Amino acid sequence: MYIDKIRTNLLQYYVAGELTSPFVVMEIVNKHQPEFGLNYDEWALVTGFITEIENANNIAAVTRIANKYGLELNFE
Repeated sequence: MYIDKIRTNLLQYYVAGELTSPFVVMEIVNKHQPEFGLNYDEWALVTGFITEIENANNIAAVTRIANKYGLELNFE
């Protein structure tokens, strides 16, 4: 599902210190959203997730969030 791909990228960018502006969020969303864009409820999922990861300041917190949403992160 595209929301999972968006969440995965948001979390990976956050951990890498690259989630620095709304522009970066839009790039991630544009990369994975369906052709017709996100609807209101899907945007609510994305913004709620951003709020949740803002407090993930260590690997344990990031892992907990990834597990909660079934995300597979790649820390190369």
